[in-house]
Amino acid sequence: MDIETIKNELKEHILDSVQEDVKNATISWLNTTVLPAAKEVADAYTAALQESAGKETGWSKFRDQCFLPTLIDGGLWLTGKLLGKMVVVQE
Repeated sequence: MDIETIKNELKEHILDSVQEDVKNATISWLNTTVLPAAKEVADAYTAALQESAGKETGWSKFRDQCFLPTLIDGGLWLTGKLLGKMVVVQE
C-alpha cells in the first residue's frame, strides 16, 4: 500500500471522523487525558524556570520568573475552560 492509496482512503472516509460522537469523544479525551498531562509537564517546566530565575537578572529574570510561567499557566487555564465548555454531557 503506497501513500497515495492511504491518502485517498482517508479522504473518502473523512466524514466518519466528523460525526458528533467522535468530536465529543475527542474533546473529552483532550479534557481528561491530554490536559492533565500537559499541566503536569508545565508544572515541572515552570518550577525549573522559577529555579533558573534566581540566577538571572533584568529582563531574563522577568522572563523566567513571571512572563513564561504566566503565559504557560494562562494558556492551559484558558484551554481547560474552553474544553469544559465544549464537553457535551451524555444524557
